Amino acid sequence: MDEDNKIVSARLLDHPDEGRYVHLTALTLAAYQLKWSRESIDYLEGLARETIRETK
Repeated sequence: MDEDNKIVSARLLDHPDEGRYVHLTALTLAAYQLKWSRESIDYLEGLARETIRETK
């Protein structure tokens, strides 16, 4: 796992409701492996965070 992946994993899992981030982390890491653009990965992260806000 490269350094970017570790940073993303740590950032996404550093949340009080971390269980909801497990799938997001898997998707984000897959996006890195598939060489998605930074913009696409940011969108994915933002979408998941918005979904979590709506469910609280």
